[in-house]
Amino acid sequence: FAWRGREWKNTSIDYSYTWRNLHLFGELAIDQGGHTGLLNGLLVSADPKVDLSFVHRSLAPAYQAVQGNAFTENTLPSNETGLYMGASIRPLTGWKLDAYLDFFRFPWLKYRVDAPGGGRDWVLQVSYTPNRETLLYSRYRKEIKSGNIGGDSVILHTTGLIARESWRTQLNYKLTAEWTIRSRVELVWFNGAGDGTENGFLGLLDVLYKPMMKPWSAGLRLQYGETDGYNSRIYAYENDVLYSYAIPAFSGKGYRYYMNVQLEAGDRVTLWAKWAQTLFLGKKYVGSGQEELPGIAGSQFKIQLRYIFQ
Repeated sequence: FAWRGREWKNTSIDYSYTWRNLHLFGELAIDQGGHTGLLNGLLVSADPKVDLSFVHRSLAPAYQAVQGNAFTENTLPSNETGLYMGASIRPLTGWKLDAYLDFFRFPWLKYRVDAPGGGRDWVLQVSYTPNRETLLYSRYRKEIKSGNIGGDSVILHTTGLIARESWRTQLNYKLTAEWTIRSRVELVWFNGAGDGTENGFLGLLDVLYKPMMKPWSAGLRLQYGETDGYNSRIYAYENDVLYSYAIPAFSGKGYRYYMNVQLEAGDRVTLWAKWAQTLFLGKKYVGSGQEELPGIAGSQFKIQLRYIFQ
């Protein structure tokens, strides 16, 4: 269904309406080939302590939008129908309970799924904020969806349900006005039907320093991970240089650390720098293809300088 040619057209109309404690919103889009994408949502403030949300979407398998973005399970807004239901509850001061349940279907084939399929995804998170300096949360997530079975060596794939579970607990604590620490522990369980099972573990510690009335700041992360394979990989967001971000996937066994600094040299010049390195255990090579290197370390260095003309 990928479009061909040098031009493509999309047209859409959206709406938004609020009545008392209800907020309705949605959009209807149509592409050059006459294929449609529809999304409707409802936000409900059921109680001062309870908020509810619902989103329904229906996007044709042939719908194409070059720079489209929508509330979908797929990366691109196409080939999907689904219903999302979420709730946010604040039962007591400092406590918050967030949960959602999402059902989705793929009417046509998609990447690494050689038949129509679907799945479901649900999350339960409990957060505790006793004061402005402390945040503790624990999150459980389970996703079951269709996928190919048999690996890349199979000529004709069969499909089955692949399950992935994760449990994350994180603590953010502001020691002083200058020092902040973040610690996280995450566990992953993967069940690939005919492709077996895998488990993963990741623990990390962030130390952030931002002195008052000083033109510089710095951060350090120490991380250890151990997974049975790439299917049980674990993602962790990293601070980066300006206008950039990193969410690397960690798989295998080893350590990772990174350091970044920001320095303001006057009103016009700002410097950012980041050094990151992953130390794998039990590996003779790092990377793959043309990026494969001998050794147990994978390193990265970034530097960025901004000058403001006045």
